[in-house]
Amino acid sequence: MSAGATDPALQLQGNWSLTKVANVAAPKGASMMFLADRVEMSVGCNTISAVPILGPGFVRFRDVIATKMTCAPDIQVLETQVVDALSRVVTMQVGAGDILSFYDGVNDLQLGAVRTQ
Repeated sequence: MSAGATDPALQLQGNWSLTKVANVAAPKGASMMFLADRVEMSVGCNTISAVPILGPGFVRFRDVIATKMTCAPDIQVLETQVVDALSRVVTMQVGAGDILSFYDGVNDLQLGAVRTQ
């Protein structure tokens, strides 16, 4: 296995389609993009940004911020849930088929995504 394959930052870099926020399906078009120094997410209205701190199987997000546009009430609720989920995430797993899962300290799924081309 190459060094890049085990580097979590390289594993995550790129575009992901957000599929789950806690136990709720994310709306079509919800996205997550890992850049060199941050992650940006959208569930349909505002942009949520955070700085990931990564290790093998470990992740924390700091400096979580979001734009403040007025959105549809259901989207605003989901955006709040995303921000809350980011504060609870402590572990991650990249599974077969490029399925990405972020878990809290009691192993409950907080965010799920699948890599997009």
